[in-house]
Formats: sequence, C-alpha cells, structure tokens
Amino acid sequence: MEKTSSTFNIKRHCNGTKISRWCIFVSLCFLANFFSRVKSMPLCGDKSCIIKTSRNLLDEENSISIGQGVKLDDLELHIDSTILAPMKASELRNYDELLSYEDVPDNSYVYHFIRKMPKGGDLHIHELSMVNIAWVVSELTYLPDLYYCDTRDGKFVRYRYSDQIPSKEHFCNDSWISVTERRKEMGVTDFDKMLYDKMTLEYKRQGAKMAWEKFIGAIACVLDLIYSEVGFRPYFKQALTEVYEDNVLYVEVRAEMLPILRKNGKSYPREETLRWFMKATKEFKEANPGFIGAKFILISVRSKAKEAVESDIKTAMALHQKYPSHLIGYDIAGYENNGRPLNEFLDILFIPSQNGLSLPFFFHAGETKRFGDTDENILFAILLNTTRIGHGFALIKHPLLMDMVKQRNIVIEVNPISNQVLNLVSDMRNHPGVVFFSNGLPVVICSDDPAPWKTSGLSYDYHAAFMAFTREKDGLEVLKEMSRNGIKYSTMSEDEKKNAFNTWEQKWDEFITSFQESETFASAKNLQRLDHEDL
Repeated sequence: MEKTSSTFNIKRHCNGTKISRWCIFVSLCFLANFFSRVKSMPLCGDKSCIIKTSRNLLDEENSISIGQGVKLDDLELHIDSTILAPMKASELRNYDELLSYEDVPDNSYVYHFIRKMPKGGDLHIHELSMVNIAWVVSELTYLPDLYYCDTRDGKFVRYRYSDQIPSKEHFCNDSWISVTERRKEMGVTDFDKMLYDKMTLEYKRQGAKMAWEKFIGAIACVLDLIYSEVGFRPYFKQALTEVYEDNVLYVEVRAEMLPILRKNGKSYPREETLRWFMKATKEFKEANPGFIGAKFILISVRSKAKEAVESDIKTAMALHQKYPSHLIGYDIAGYENNGRPLNEFLDILFIPSQNGLSLPFFFHAGETKRFGDTDENILFAILLNTTRIGHGFALIKHPLLMDMVKQRNIVIEVNPISNQVLNLVSDMRNHPGVVFFSNGLPVVICSDDPAPWKTSGLSYDYHAAFMAFTREKDGLEVLKEMSRNGIKYSTMSEDEKKNAFNTWEQKWDEFITSFQESETFASAKNLQRLDHEDL
C-alpha cells in the first residue's frame, strides 16, 4: 500500500499512556474515511507485456511479505539451498498425508531442523499449559497428601494437596479420595492413564463449543496442582526446562496469578504468587545462562463476574506499579463465543487511565469463526490501544482494522496448533496467518496451550506456520525473521532487547556453524538417509 502525506496518524491521537473517549472518536473517524489505495495496473495487449507485468506485480507483492528484508550470508544461503529447501519441497509433496500435528515429529525433517534452531521468544503461552501432561501425572500426582474428586458431570477430576481429607466442595460429585490409595486399587497403569486422558484432548472435527468444554476441564485439573505450595515450584521449573529444551530463549507467560494454596487450607496473597514466579525464573536463569528470562501478564477469564474482573485489573495495576519489569500488563481471555465481549468491560478497563496509571493491554480478540458481535472484540481491543492481539483469527474479515493493525504496528500473536485443535481451522493452509504473512503484518508465532494437545515448546507451531503460511520457495530468511520477532515484539526494554539479541545471535551462529561439522550437507540430497540426529 502506498503511503501519502494525507495518511491519518492515529498513534498521534491515541497515545498509549492515556486512553480517552477522544481517542475512540478520532479512531472511528479514521475508520469512516480510510480507503485502500491500489496502484494502477496497465492493460496489456501482448504476451510479453503480460509476462513482464505479472513478474513485476509478483515481485512487488512478495517484497512486503515476512522475511523479505532479511539478508542471509553465504553459509546461511548454502544451508537454505542444500538442506532446508529440499526438505521443505519433499514435505510439501506429501503434505496432505500429515493428517495430524501429532504425526509431525516422526515424519518431518523440517520440524527437527526448526526444533534445533534458536527461537527468540514465545509471547503467548498460558501457565496452566506449559508442561507435558505425562510429566504432570508422573511427578505431581505422586507427591504425598494429594486427594482428588470427580466433577459432577464425571468428565474431569479436581485435586487438592492437604494435611487431612478436605471438606467436600460444590464442584465434587462425592467426597475427596486419596490419590495414593485409589492408584493402589485401580493399578498404576489404568489409574495414571485415566488421569492423563482427563488432562488432554484429541484433535478431531467437532464443534468449537465441545472442544472448548473439554479444554477448560483439562486445564482446570492442572490448575489445582500448580497453584499449591507443593506443586508450584517443581511445575514451573519444569515449564521453563521444556521451553529451553525446545531452544526457546524467552517467554511472556499469561497467568491468572491465583493465590497459592497451602496444605492447611490457607493461601498466600496474589503478590506472593508473582514473587514465586519471579524467584523461579531467577533461579532458572542462574542455572541456564543462555536463557533470557520470563515476564508475566495477569489475565481474567471473560466468564467471570464484573466485580471479579475489576478486582483482577486493580491487582494488575498494583503489581505493575510495584514490579513493572516482571508483571507487564493485563489481558481478558477465554471462549469468546459464549463469554462477555470487551465492550462490556469498558468502564472497568478505563480504571487505570482514570487514575493516571499506565497498564499495557494484551487482549485475546477474534479467536472465533463468527462474523458478527463476537469478532468485534478486535475493534475494541484496537480502540483500547492493545499492545498485541492474542490470536486475531477473525481479523481478515475486517480489512480496515487490518490496515490499522499494520499502520499502528499492533502485533498479532498467532497460535496455529491451538486454532486447529479448538476447531477454528482444519487445513492449516486456510489459516488467516497466510494472509498476515503475505501482507507483512507484525506477527509473532506462539504456542498458547501446548500441553493439553500433547505437544511441548514452540517448534510445532513454527513448523505449522512455515509449511502452511509461506510460499514454496520461502526458506531460512522467513524462519530467521520469525525467530527474531519473538524478541523484537516482546515487552523487554531497549537495553534488555539489545542484550537478548546478542544472546540470540550467538545461539544462531552456533546453530548455523553446527552444520559444517555434520554430514548433513552430504546427505541432504537423499532425504531417506537423513537421520533426525543429523539435524
């Protein structure tokens, strides 16, 4: 799109530190008057003109897509052409046979290339879904003094670490049962499989509502285990371990920041929860100097009562004021089709600015296939000056909003596997991310909730995006920009980003030079002989 001197600068009128009704007014004026400007295309009268014009148009179109501003050095170009390009081409020929993302590790050399590659950051991942569920079952459910109950519908379980048998809760179908005793009665294999199945879900074509019901029940099980003084520390240490083992260098974690429950039934204040997150991150960084760090976004679930959401945002304000480099902002998340839209919370969301405080927003918006009131969450997220948009799946239905996102550099956190499992898209090649990539929108690939769908880290989502969102000839330059975007679009300060990029560049150079020391160059042309370990 050509920029002209008449372009309306929304950012000048809607400064991030204070949101006003004037901001919303001028933004709506912009929407009413903004028209796309398309360059005129010549009419051709002969074959040579058509060929020349088509090439020029494709070159111009390609120049705005992701990765096109990245320059590769000679070694990177060699790796791209002799290793990555043949692997991608081979996999694309058989793409339809990869029916499930769960089949990817056993069938994709590209995946193993990406897993080995350093990835700048995962900027959208939830605290309840960071750890492989097999680890959760084998470690957290084997800790002493753990009780469980079946929920009233019998579909899920809830947990409680306690010094004594807990009192019956309204969500329990019956009394609490000792996990240790029930495991003995049922047998280890059957009991552990039952727990695992209740905390995971399979990808299958079904209504989004059914998928969400299963998903919410699965993460509720994990919530009880980690927001406890017994499970919290080992869980979050394992969470950061799995992130780093996938060569992800930094995370921004969305967390409800709930009070941590003690075994005597009492709980710590929410500020203490943040401090526990901070301490665990500090300890992990000290043990793993290559890990850049973690920051946190406090979230409310949109199904909560307004009073609870107001309490959450006031907690976020207080924690952001006291720990601005750790608690970096606020979000409202959850199933949009049934939950309250953002415009129902406007009075609450203006509380920070009305008190002269800055609280960055990172709203989930447009995580829906609907085209009506629900997807208008994207509009209100933009007008509320959100820093990034979580998912933005429905953004392509709103061309003016898509232009605003690009002009104002509002980053879209794209979560491919999550969108597939929760039945927004079946074939990833039809994902809106294709449009975001080709139009050069500010995009960062994220994992959202990997654990319930039996994945770990960020490589699955990078693989999905690289194979489905990019052109056949796109290669290492796109992966490099995807990786750098995890730092570029983070909330780190300029000094923090400078140090982070230094760490990333060192890791990237090690990744690239590692190919010189392997036999991968010689074997890349014969993919049948290529072992995953070579990558």
